[in-house]
Amino acid sequence: MADSVARVNAPNGPAGWFPDPVHRYEFRYYNGSTWTADVATHGQRAVDPMGPPVWSPAWSAAAPGGQAIATARRPGRGRGIASFVVGLVSLLAAWLPFVFALAAIGAVVGLVLGISGARQARHAASNGGAGAGNAYAVTGAILSAIAIPMCIVGFLLTGAVVREVNKYLEPGRIEVAVDRCDTETNTLDSIPGVDLEVPRRVDFVGTVRNLESTTRSYTVVVEYRTGSTVVDTDTVSVSNVKAGGSASFEGTSFVTTSSDVECVITDVFGPQPFNLPVDQPAEVAATQASYIRE
Repeated sequence: MADSVARVNAPNGPAGWFPDPVHRYEFRYYNGSTWTADVATHGQRAVDPMGPPVWSPAWSAAAPGGQAIATARRPGRGRGIASFVVGLVSLLAAWLPFVFALAAIGAVVGLVLGISGARQARHAASNGGAGAGNAYAVTGAILSAIAIPMCIVGFLLTGAVVREVNKYLEPGRIEVAVDRCDTETNTLDSIPGVDLEVPRRVDFVGTVRNLESTTRSYTVVVEYRTGSTVVDTDTVSVSNVKAGGSASFEGTSFVTTSSDVECVITDVFGPQPFNLPVDQPAEVAATQASYIRE
């Protein structure tokens, strides 16, 4: 068999392995003056006696330093790794309210990348390649496939959150009033020469009436004011008020002002979302504990 397939009628180039100019193989060997029949694809050597065109100076760009050596082209792991990362993130985020929509898109993308990456790796392995990235691609496809039905959980949780927030922000038609606001008398104020501010207890009692046709629960926000100054706030839960019925509620605060205190209802909401407890401000709880100890 002839050792060469084409003589050079153009400027000579460096000897080495270069991309096959006729695209029948991955690489073809150029001996410095002639394209040879030595070819390679995915690291597998072969002989192709049909010669390609003569050397073009443009091929020198493929040979840094004047030499280019063919190496087996391993399929990149990019698709497999991308599928693994996207699938894992989608699975972790699939159950989160609102975020599930992005997770669903990511799961579909991860599944497509995983399938294509696995096919690419198997094709490379069947041609004698290493098949790099197959494990990542398969794992990414599995994670993405699991994430897709998990997004249903995120969808259901999103609906639950929306319903709870709507119930909290829309308490319905009500009538609410403060029935009593009593401030404890400070006996030290009557002692001549004593100017000492001590906590005074303020008790309030209110009533809420449900004007809707279903049983409702409420969260009532109360401010304790001296004139236009708010000295404290309180949040009270009122549960299970029947349709057309009324329920009383009460609260307590401790203030350190000697002025008269007024109890004002500023807002009424529905029940706390998911029955979360109403937190009492830490400073109020500490004042109450101090008052009880004394």
